[in-house]
Amino acid sequence: MLLKSNAFKLVSWVILIGAIALNSGCNKNETPIGSSPAPIGGGVSSPKDPFGQPPAAAQPTATSSDASGTLSGTISIDPKLAGKVDPNAVLFISAKPADGPQMGVPPLASQRVANPKFPLQYALSQADIIMEGGTLSGQLNIVVKLMKGGAAGPVGPGDIEGRYAKNPVTVGQKAVDVTLDTLH
Repeated sequence: MLLKSNAFKLVSWVILIGAIALNSGCNKNETPIGSSPAPIGGGVSSPKDPFGQPPAAAQPTATSSDASGTLSGTISIDPKLAGKVDPNAVLFISAKPADGPQMGVPPLASQRVANPKFPLQYALSQADIIMEGGTLSGQLNIVVKLMKGGAAGPVGPGDIEGRYAKNPVTVGQKAVDVTLDTLH
């Protein structure tokens, strides 16, 4: 009888210890409900982004000088070059920060238009930003290239280029009209 009661006590203790262990758990790798894990590398985290990206409210926003957040205008082609347009050409409308290098650096914002018809109305906006986290703001240089081969990059033979005559422009500006007037 003594053996049965000791066995019963032992089983009771094992069950009790197991229940305590299950309820307390090891909190080294757990995240409390309603919070997110700390990102690898110790960056900033938000409850909705497990990769440490700042919340949308922390992203840069347009300033009052660029309230509309767009640049718009019309692109036309010099009548002397109209007959030189390749039917498969692709138009690239690009905006680069005015205070940085202009050659060999990708644009801040860009649009690609296959088989454009001139005159062409355009508007560059935050949706045309190339690099995530970039903001269409400040002073920008507008360059338009009609690429004969259809690929982005430096101009080559047969490509036609134009720049806004009053570069740089301020985001929010309208009537940023460009004439394609340089044949390469």
